[in-house]
Amino acid sequence: PRARGHRSQRNSEHIDLSTLDNHAIPHSSDQENDPSSSHSDSSRSKNQSKRSKKRSPINEQWVKSAGLRYLGRFSASEQHFRTILMNKIKQAEQRESEDPAIHKQWIDATVLLAIEYEFINDEKLASDLAKAYKRKGLAQHAARQKMRQKKISNPHIEAALTDRYSFKEGDRVDPTLFAAVCAAKKKRIGPWGPTQVDYPTLQKQLAKEARRGLSNGIAKKVLRASLEET
Repeated sequence: PRARGHRSQRNSEHIDLSTLDNHAIPHSSDQENDPSSSHSDSSRSKNQSKRSKKRSPINEQWVKSAGLRYLGRFSASEQHFRTILMNKIKQAEQRESEDPAIHKQWIDATVLLAIEYEFINDEKLASDLAKAYKRKGLAQHAARQKMRQKKISNPHIEAALTDRYSFKEGDRVDPTLFAAVCAAKKKRIGPWGPTQVDYPTLQKQLAKEARRGLSNGIAKKVLRASLEET
C-alpha cells in the first residue's frame, strides 16, 4: 500500500505538456522579430565592413601630419626624424607612389616644415642634452656617445660638450668633477652614503662611477671627500 500511494503521488505531480501555453516557449520566429537581436546583427555587419575597408593611400600631407604629431610628443634630431618618417612610410598599407624619390620629397618637405615651426633644432637639442647628461653625472665621452645614438651631427655635439664641460673663468669646480659629484649624490655613495665603507663596497662604488665614464682618479677623489668639501 505504501508503494502504491507513493506511485500515485508521483502521477499527481506529472505535468501534461499539452496544457502549456504556446506562448511560453520561444520560437524561432520570436527571435527573428526580437529588435535586440537584429540590432546586434547590424552592428556585427558594420564592424565587419570596417575591418574590410582599406585605408586611403598615404601622401605628402599625411606624412606631414604624422611627423608633426610625433614631434609634438618627442624631441628628435633632424636625422633621427628622417628615419622615423621613412619607417612610417614603409609601414603604411598603401602609398600614392612607390617611387623612393617621391618618398624623399615628402620627407624633405616635412623636415622643412618642422624646422620652420622650430620643432627641430639640433643646436638647441645638443645643448639641452649636454646639460642634462652633465647633471646626471655622465663624463664627457659618455655624453658624446649617447648624443651620437640620437643621430645628432658631430659639429653640434662637440660645440655643446665644449660649452658644458669646459672649465670657464668664474667656475668654482671642474665640470667633470661636478659630473662625478652629481653621480655620487644620485647613487647615494661617497659623502652621501655610509660613513664606514669596507674595501669590497668601495670597489662597487667605484664601478658605479666608472659606468658613467668617470675616471678612477676623479671617482676616488669624490668618494673620499667630505660633505664640506663637496
